[in-house]
Amino acid sequence: MSNNELDSLSKKLKELPATGKNLDTDTLRASLLCKISRSIIATNPDSSFSLLNIAEQICKYREWHQGHTNVLYSRGFNYMSIGQYMKATEYLYKGLILAEKTNNLIMVAKCGSMLGISYSKLKYFKEAKHYLGISISIFQKINQPSQYLNNLNYMGIVLLEENKYYDAIKYFSLCYEKNKNLNFPGLSLYALTNIGICQKSSINTRMP
Repeated sequence: MSNNELDSLSKKLKELPATGKNLDTDTLRASLLCKISRSIIATNPDSSFSLLNIAEQICKYREWHQGHTNVLYSRGFNYMSIGQYMKATEYLYKGLILAEKTNNLIMVAKCGSMLGISYSKLKYFKEAKHYLGISISIFQKINQPSQYLNNLNYMGIVLLEENKYYDAIKYFSLCYEKNKNLNFPGLSLYALTNIGICQKSSINTRMP
């Protein structure tokens, strides 16, 4: 996120009335706090988690389950961003369970996507593929093409890390083919680069 976008979010936050006055502005405040938190985790982790504490208090006060799911997802995202993958997995899984209970399909997919990445960092490849498979299926079903293609890439990366190069190429190739019509910036180049890495790695493993 650019500084201008972050400044815009911060400005919106400051313009809101005090917490507790209005349901709509309280839920908006919690959403903005989560978004800002994820944006500043790399530069200011302490403030980032403090914002999530405030957002969580609002969600509990309003008994807003969708917002609480967002808080759990954001905690998981933030812990993953600073390399604490066990913590990330803990909160992302809690977010996934709450999203399933409340039939929040988009958050099931988002938590599953981050769980897949987090599990892959922990070298739990079976679990990583399981959750990424769920996310790929949901993002395709609800017509979220950018998320669908990103998760095809994530699945390819997990397979690449698992040294399953031919399986990984299938996912990168599918992403590349699907993006010919959608033309999301950078995705085709990313997919082709990873196909090249897989091909080179597969050749190296066959060399005596």
